[in-house]
Amino acid sequence: MDIINELNKRFGFDSFMFEASDPPVLKWYLKQFGSEVNLFIDHSQIVEFTAWKTQLWGDRDIWKDKTLSYKKE
Repeated sequence: MDIINELNKRFGFDSFMFEASDPPVLKWYLKQFGSEVNLFIDHSQIVEFTAWKTQLWGDRDIWKDKTLSYKKE
């Protein structure tokens, strides 16, 4: 986790994509770094990831103590 934090400090999450095709790994990244982290996920996880990211349903513990906001595009 220290390496990921250091990379984020130097370059920002926009510069990297981390593999999270395993569901527990996906959940770990979201708990540790929030919704701004770029993740490469399996196609079968897209619905679940989107539901977690928007807090529609899923494990609410992922977003505990995190501030969520939505970007205007």
